[in-house]
Amino acid sequence: MNPTYDAHAFIEEYRSARLHETNKNKASASASASAAALKKGATSSMSKLRLGNGVAAFCASGVSACFFNPLDCLRVRWQLLSKHDMSSIYRNSLTRYSSDVIATEGLIQGLWRPGLTCNVLGMGTSACVRFGMYEVVRDGLASTAYLDAELLEDGGMDNNSTSTNTNARMMTREKRPQDMLLAGLLCGLVGSCITTPFHLIKTLQQAESAEIAASGAAAASNNNKVITVAGFLKRAIRKGDVCSRLFNGVVPVSIRGSVFTAGQMMGYDGTKTIAQKHYQIPDGPTLHVASAIMSSLCVAFLTTPADLIVNRLMSHNNHKASAIDTMKIIYRENNGNIFGFWRGFGVFFLRLTPVMLAYATVYEQLRKQFGLGYMS
Repeated sequence: MNPTYDAHAFIEEYRSARLHETNKNKASASASASAAALKKGATSSMSKLRLGNGVAAFCASGVSACFFNPLDCLRVRWQLLSKHDMSSIYRNSLTRYSSDVIATEGLIQGLWRPGLTCNVLGMGTSACVRFGMYEVVRDGLASTAYLDAELLEDGGMDNNSTSTNTNARMMTREKRPQDMLLAGLLCGLVGSCITTPFHLIKTLQQAESAEIAASGAAAASNNNKVITVAGFLKRAIRKGDVCSRLFNGVVPVSIRGSVFTAGQMMGYDGTKTIAQKHYQIPDGPTLHVASAIMSSLCVAFLTTPADLIVNRLMSHNNHKASAIDTMKIIYRENNGNIFGFWRGFGVFFLRLTPVMLAYATVYEQLRKQFGLGYMS
């Protein structure tokens, strides 16, 4: 055996092995860099989606709340009507009651002005949180469930093959009703809990407008009794129980908001999904209108009982009041008729439908202008 030849062969083999290892490391580093870039891009895209969704939702909800505050005020006053010493004829005719309010107090002073600022801020902030989170939470739930199913199906494959197949098939995953429902419940719970103080003061201001109207001109001229945000906060600070007063009714408000958002998303997102998947209806303004009406129907049916309880509870302005006690009072007032909890369903649906129509139209168009496309 030639020692010189063996040395040269060994050196060439060593160089070849080093070159192969270097190329392998470069390929691994390139793959890692690509994965990091994809992850960074996904994170940036997710942040853009949340921000764009939040801004579009705040603007759309704020505009809707501003224009339709009279209907919201009318709904609250109608639900609280039994508290006031008014003619029983009003309890059987919403049209007559609303006409009387406008005739005696004026549209602006009687229905539009009470609670307007808090309604706009509360609804805008709540929608920002709810819609800013919804698609992320919904798709996260769908991704988790889909990933679990794919890992079970691809259990016999190697890691790289499993990851490739899973990532490719996750791009075509379908939205499930349970994902919409759960995402709506979670997002609604968070958004409503945060904005409870806005809803509380708004309801007190709207209820107070009915109290002033029932008490006559003497009470109306007594301006120092009018509830304002600053005045409410001063009283709460002076009494030393700011949190308990600001978040009075937080549990029923959060439950109502959670159910509201679940019904809204199931009605809106669900209708769009079914229409596109089974009837090949293109995503556009016509589908947005139909989905908004279905959303209003679902929300009104699911939320009216909780809405009635919250309005009664908050109008007492008593942080020690119980939701259970309020339910008992409503039950007794309706002589044990459970359908009494749906008092105000009609006006709630009538008030909600134009709000949903305006909201859906503005929201979807703002998403399109922000480069996010229609809600999918």
